Amino acid sequence: MSQDSTVAPQAVIATLPPSMPLDPALVPVGEPLPWDVEDADGTVLLDQGTVLHDPDAVAFLFLAFRPCYRPPAEEAAASAPDASGNPPLKVEDMRLSIGLMLGIKPQSAVSGKMSPSRLIGRSPQQALFVTPPMVDGRYLSLDVGQNVDLVAVSSQGVFRFVCTVQVVCKKPFDYLVLSAPGPIQLLRERKSPRVGARLAVRFKSIAGDDRYDGLGVARDVSVLGMSLAASRAVWQVGERVQIAFRLKSAAVDTDVEVAAVVRNVVPASTTESLVVHGLEFIDVSAPQKLSLTAFVFDSQHVAFR
Repeated sequence: MSQDSTVAPQAVIATLPPSMPLDPALVPVGEPLPWDVEDADGTVLLDQGTVLHDPDAVAFLFLAFRPCYRPPAEEAAASAPDASGNPPLKVEDMRLSIGLMLGIKPQSAVSGKMSPSRLIGRSPQQALFVTPPMVDGRYLSLDVGQNVDLVAVSSQGVFRFVCTVQVVCKKPFDYLVLSAPGPIQLLRERKSPRVGARLAVRFKSIAGDDRYDGLGVARDVSVLGMSLAASRAVWQVGERVQIAFRLKSAAVDTDVEVAAVVRNVVPASTTESLVVHGLEFIDVSAPQKLSLTAFVFDSQHVAFR
């Protein structure tokens, strides 16, 4: 299916009305949320359709956050373009190396999820040779002329750009030839791989049922784990748990479900009313690792602006 071959379409800036404070009585228990729930600063806490099964989870939502909501139809059409005034980045600035991890998503895709790929070569004209992105163990089908969003994770940082599929090859093996990258956005790296966060995190014990009954707040996030605050000591050190949360920034917009092991528990004190659990992620898939990396780099970039 052929699509518009423009490599770098301009972002559309949408003006959103203020979000509305959410009344606890409006939050359904055991039924899908009819809208996204945001914190007062605009951070997305829970996606539309999320189910909170436990009234205590609803109570914690209003204890740890200042929940607001906005009707789904009033979402932004796109994010604003970079107005930093810095000179445009070149392909050489990214220092792309063979074997580099890439994330690829068709621009037409509804989901913000990136699929993993690898760089296998470059032409003198800066066309990129890449492995087809993998989805559920299978190659994602892409067509010539299709525009794709890419995230490249290099030693210099995380870069975002747009390419157009120029060639789809099947022999001697499956690979794609992409056009030279369009305008490149850099998300700067800081020394610390951990960034402060304020994310709503649903949780459950791996040995339990399929329902995410608990709700906590992430204080910070890294590619390797997070600090999760809850109203009580939910687990002991060494327990394995399952968590789910939404990552949303300029670089990524996706839902993450991952297993974790509890490495430490800091009890409540006179100055801290919540119990903080140090979680280490385990069995992180390539797409999830890519999303976490992009989120961390993007959050660091925002902190410097």
